[in-house]
Amino acid sequence: MADPAVPECLEEVQNLSKHLGLVRNKPGETLWQISVETEEYKVLPVTPQKTDGESKTLSALSGIYGVLVGSEFVSWFHVKESANIFIWHRGASTVLIDEEGKHSVHQLGDPLENPEAKYLIKLSGSSWHAVELKNKTGFAVYNCMTAPGFSWEKLETPTTEEMLAKFPALEDTIRAFPRKASEV
Repeated sequence: MADPAVPECLEEVQNLSKHLGLVRNKPGETLWQISVETEEYKVLPVTPQKTDGESKTLSALSGIYGVLVGSEFVSWFHVKESANIFIWHRGASTVLIDEEGKHSVHQLGDPLENPEAKYLIKLSGSSWHAVELKNKTGFAVYNCMTAPGFSWEKLETPTTEEMLAKFPALEDTIRAFPRKASEV
């Protein structure tokens, strides 16, 4: 009998991840993606950008694949001063939770199968996002494009407690995507 905690699609996801050169974001994390240190991540030629008052070279646009399986999720994050554009490729609908002091949900997926879904969703750099699958027995493959390009200095990954301090009225939503201090 199959383990219900392991989706039937896991072998397909592992084959796809190998084909695309995807790795776990960090050891022990659930998100599969291309390492941001590779040239494949940098989509457009680099241009000078100012980050926190300092001049730094960043890509105008950068992007990664993301793969979620089953009950995996991406906890709260945002990339300061950059918009994020999520593009759906395959699998179940993905729910993007957008926080700007209010809670809104955007479904990334195939609108022919799910009328509420869109192939492409843009979220502002000022919003905080979390990502989960709508169908906990499936998987999804998507791109997250960041403009201006990604840099580790601009990435913010707060703990659950830090998110609660920012948005106390959204406690249930925030606690649904927990991150411990040891995971920051």
